[in-house]
Amino acid sequence: RDFCLSRGLGDVYKRQAKCMMALDKLPEAETLFNQLVVAGCPCMEIYDCLAEIKLRQHDNLEAQNLLESAVNISPNALIRQSKLAEICEDNKDWEAAKAARIAVIRLSTNSVYATPEQQFKLARCINKQIRHSTDDHQDLLDEAAAVLQQAKSVQLNFDNLELHADILATNLKATVDEQSAVSYTHLTLPTIYSV
Repeated sequence: RDFCLSRGLGDVYKRQAKCMMALDKLPEAETLFNQLVVAGCPCMEIYDCLAEIKLRQHDNLEAQNLLESAVNISPNALIRQSKLAEICEDNKDWEAAKAARIAVIRLSTNSVYATPEQQFKLARCINKQIRHSTDDHQDLLDEAAAVLQQAKSVQLNFDNLELHADILATNLKATVDEQSAVSYTHLTLPTIYSV
C-alpha cells in the first residue's frame, strides 16, 4: 500500500483507470479506483471518477453517495458541489440538492463562476422541492424570494437579469398556487360527491 503511494504509482493507476473509463471498460476502471481508495490515495478526483462510473451504470444513488463522501472530505470544490446538486435533483433529494446549490453560490463568490445563474438554479431547485412537497410552502417561498433578490444584486453583465428573476418568481408563485388549488380540490371533492 505505502509502496504504491510513495513511488507515485497511485498516479499511474489513476491514469490507467481513466483510460479504462475512456475505453468504456467501467468494471476494470472501478476496480482500479477502488484499490486507490483502499490504499488511501489522497486524490479527490478518484471519487469524481467513481461517481461518473456509477452514473454511466445508471446507479445515481451510489453516485450521489460517492460525491457526498468527497464533499465531506473536501467541501470547497465548486464543480463537485455543482455535480452533486444535479445528481441530487435527479434523485429527488431536494434538501441535499438545495444544500449543494447553496455551497455552489458560496464558493462561486468572487470567481469566474459568479453569475446569477447560480441563484436561478437554486430557485429552480426550491421550485421543484415545492412541487414535490405537501408541507407548508411559505418558508420555501420566502427563501426563493431572497435568492432571487440576491440574483438581482449580482453586478455582472447579464442580459435581462431582472426579467429572468421575475419570471422565476412568477413560476414559484404559480407552483404554490397550483399546489393550493390541488389541496383545495382534494378537500372539497368528497363533500360535493357525498351529497
